[in-house]
Amino acid sequence: SPGVIVAFVAYILNLFDPLKQLGNKIALLQGAFTSMDRIFGVLETKDTIGGDKVVHRLSGNVVFDHVSFSYQREKENDRQLALSGVSFSVRSGESMAIVGPSGSGKTTITKLLTKFYDRFQGRIFIDNQCITTLEPISLRRAMAIVPQDITLFAGTIDFNISLDMPGIDRKDVEEAARIVGAHRFIENLPEGYDFELTAKGSNLSHGQRQLLVFARALVKKPSLIILDEATASVDPSAEIEIQQAIDKMLVGRTVIIIAHRLSTIEHCDSILVLDKGTVLDRGTHRQLLQRNQLYAGMHRSLQEHSARQN
Repeated sequence: SPGVIVAFVAYILNLFDPLKQLGNKIALLQGAFTSMDRIFGVLETKDTIGGDKVVHRLSGNVVFDHVSFSYQREKENDRQLALSGVSFSVRSGESMAIVGPSGSGKTTITKLLTKFYDRFQGRIFIDNQCITTLEPISLRRAMAIVPQDITLFAGTIDFNISLDMPGIDRKDVEEAARIVGAHRFIENLPEGYDFELTAKGSNLSHGQRQLLVFARALVKKPSLIILDEATASVDPSAEIEIQQAIDKMLVGRTVIIIAHRLSTIEHCDSILVLDKGTVLDRGTHRQLLQRNQLYAGMHRSLQEHSARQN
């Protein structure tokens, strides 16, 4: 009868639907297993950069001696050098800024200094020790790095500054916050240093988040600090406050600053000017302006841009 035929067709369709769902689940599981293999592969990857001399403390002397580096492999022909014969030195307690157009090799210098890359030509010394002999993890722990991208976690302000590092207590956290000028706004928050931040610190202003990252860098009491375009995304209203924090960080420490905002580096002991991976010039802010070369041109361009905005 027609009813039997309709029922038969309906039952057949109901039979295949679970089979399709089962096939989809199997495909989903296979994708999950593949992802797990990749995750565990990354977690089990060991640092291939050599060096076994553990670093406990740095005084901050840095020397680059005719350093050349390429991100391409040695065997590739016509490889482009990110750095070509770069030489400079920074003595303990001095501040040096690195400036230049995009792609001139500024960040590459900090990557080599922190041993995120090797295979460079030339020599790099930290405290008169060749960097190739230093153990990478302990070297990075002995210095402080403030990247351009601000990273804050869901948790208290105390945790975001100390990161639960051993040997750091509330007194150390407050001292670091006072140095960079963050203590004032932290005291005005509900619960102060126990104030809970949301993910990425979205319940604070950008300037306040930047000050917390500066305090995190200082809480370890490092002798060597690297600021990698740490003020690139700071709004003009917070720039004065951030500049005051940077000036305090310069006192008694070796500081290497990469910055596009030349106003943040005018008080550095020296400024290294790079272009296409080579050193064009080095001197103080006043000396470089008098020479009227690349740095002076960059300075004029930024002043004209600021004047147009005002």
